[in-house]
Amino acid sequence: MKQLAGKVMIVEDDLEYLNLYREVLNTHFDVHFFTCARDALGAVNTLNPQAIILDLHLPDISGIELCNELNQPKRELTDVEIIFVSGETDIAQKLKAYELGAADFLGKPFEIEELKHKIASSIQRHITKQKLREEPLKNTYSLNHYNTQAPLCNQIMHFYNYLSGCTNLQNIADAFFSLMSNFGLQTSICFRLPNVKCLRDDHIRPTPIEEEIFQILRHTGQVHEFANRMLVNEEQVSFLIKNIECESLSFKEIKHSVSDIAQAMNAKIIALSALEEKTPTSCDLSRKLDELCFNISDYQNDTNRLLTIMTYKITEHLQSLNIPNEQNLRLNELIQNTIQEIDAASENILVTTSKLSELLKYSK
Repeated sequence: MKQLAGKVMIVEDDLEYLNLYREVLNTHFDVHFFTCARDALGAVNTLNPQAIILDLHLPDISGIELCNELNQPKRELTDVEIIFVSGETDIAQKLKAYELGAADFLGKPFEIEELKHKIASSIQRHITKQKLREEPLKNTYSLNHYNTQAPLCNQIMHFYNYLSGCTNLQNIADAFFSLMSNFGLQTSICFRLPNVKCLRDDHIRPTPIEEEIFQILRHTGQVHEFANRMLVNEEQVSFLIKNIECESLSFKEIKHSVSDIAQAMNAKIIALSALEEKTPTSCDLSRKLDELCFNISDYQNDTNRLLTIMTYKITEHLQSLNIPNEQNLRLNELIQNTIQEIDAASENILVTTSKLSELLKYSK
């Protein structure tokens, strides 16, 4: 019996591309094909795919309209990622796709391996999100004596006080995510000093299109609102608020402070950079620990991606060897256990690095 990793829905009316998808994806994923949007809508709740490949131009309704319909609450799709595929790759189309919740945008013609990689990455993020829902991660950071029941203005002031003691970018990101979480807001952040680095509040690597949005909208003004999102820009930092309910009291409260929050983080980032230049000996370790945290995070994502691809390749070869299903299942279980052990080892390194960073902070 074939062991396929991940269920994928493809909505494409171009027969050449449809045949290409069948040829290159059927041996790697559990793929379901549709040539029009209406048929896809009728089947999506039953299939419950982990990733959807969506053409921008369809015969009945556009891919943009279909994406909007797929994201309606009545569809009850959990963490499914939509990847647009189109010959049109201008900024306006990408921005519209992101506004509607797309995870990625792939231009035609594309490289086959790039397509496989994007699908594998989407499925891996889907699996990671499900794990986080089932076993919520403990907050590995804390604003000292942070009282989530305190008045909102007091929480913001406490954030400023905590920010003043931050010694690296990870401290700043953790403080920011903690504050926004207390307002019930989902966020991501992009640092530009010393290097461009994007982070999400759920510890999952931002999707490629989200990272690109930070660059596309960098010069659109200090506060840029679109769909149910808000991007706040400063020279060395930008952050994105993603699940805005405009009438909610908490959002109205935080909206008046987003520019000040961005300015405070920007000033802190510049100050940390200047401090490193003046006192390289004491700050160099902090900077290196900061970089190490980011590098470990990237290592986790890259390892998961490579192991996922390796799993597909092993599965493909096992099928040609006609190994009994029981042994096939055992090998797949071994691979999954190995991936989990690598994840756990990486997480332990991150925790240790975070503790070293805190010790450095309080030793000054």
